[in-house]
Amino acid sequence: SGDGGGGSGDAAGSAGASGAKHAAARHSVSFSWLDGRVWMRVYRIQEAVGGGGVLDVAEIGPRLVLAPVRIIASGFGGAVLHAAN
Repeated sequence: SGDGGGGSGDAAGSAGASGAKHAAARHSVSFSWLDGRVWMRVYRIQEAVGGGGVLDVAEIGPRLVLAPVRIIASGFGGAVLHAAN
């Protein structure tokens, strides 16, 4: 492709150097609140090998665990909704 990246940048249905077509993959980002922290995970969701409508979900990263110091009601002020001890 001339950009040195080795691919077209379009993973959905594009043929790679081997000529094989790859199934379209979707990504999901999950944010959870647990133990006073925000946990972030990133997953890849695609049709499993063999098809049949079965989905394969794999955590691909990055993983983040954030410990908020203070959560406020609006962007730059307002009521304090959560404060670290």
